[in-house]
Amino acid sequence: MFFLIGCAKEMVTLEPADMPVSLVVEHLEKRQEQLQSFRAVGSIRVKGDKQRWSGRAFFLSQLPDSLRLEVVSFFGQPVLYAASNGYQFLIWEPGLNRAYQGLAVHGTLTRLIAFPLDDQEALLLLAGIVPTWDQAEAKLFRLAGTERLLLQMEDTSSQLTQRVWFESNNLVATRIERAREGKQELGATFSDFMDIEGYSYPRNIVIEGEKAYLSINYEQFFINENLNQNVFHLTLPDGVEIIPW
Repeated sequence: MFFLIGCAKEMVTLEPADMPVSLVVEHLEKRQEQLQSFRAVGSIRVKGDKQRWSGRAFFLSQLPDSLRLEVVSFFGQPVLYAASNGYQFLIWEPGLNRAYQGLAVHGTLTRLIAFPLDDQEALLLLAGIVPTWDQAEAKLFRLAGTERLLLQMEDTSSQLTQRVWFESNNLVATRIERAREGKQELGATFSDFMDIEGYSYPRNIVIEGEKAYLSINYEQFFINENLNQNVFHLTLPDGVEIIPW
């Protein structure tokens, strides 16, 4: 059988994998269960329909849906602050003296940049972890002539397909593509891995959607610390215009 990868005009031969697909799915599920929170420092670059910013980024996250992100320019000027506790989100742009506030219904990261992800999926991808779904039909292949594996997961109820590329010797995911009804929605690549508590986490993450691009280069990354829930509440100074969203 053959499979066309992305937009490249390259046909890649797939062969039956020599390991059970259940083993790979179980590995992904354990990865998700293992991560409870993360704290990170790095650089970030974002491009979208009306968004274009970059700088030094500070992340705090508590799974499944709490996030705090602070971005300052490389010259030290504040660029953006965002926080969500899973119920309410607040995004503050100091340079424009305005903030957006609303219920975290469709995902805080989606409010920042147009990715078709819920909060938990977005936070997992920011940590370089592959989101999985219940009741998904999974198939596993090997790329002919290589040591790489391709996992294909299909959710027929939402007509969503997710393909994940792995290095087969350690099951480290290096690439993800998602498509709905045959149209690609999202792609992500992971590279420059580090070992934390026996699992590989990428220092470099690139996520691309139809209307959005995000790249992160982590300098520091810590997992499963006890985070005070108060850090996911953002207090605004007086005089900031609040826009309901």
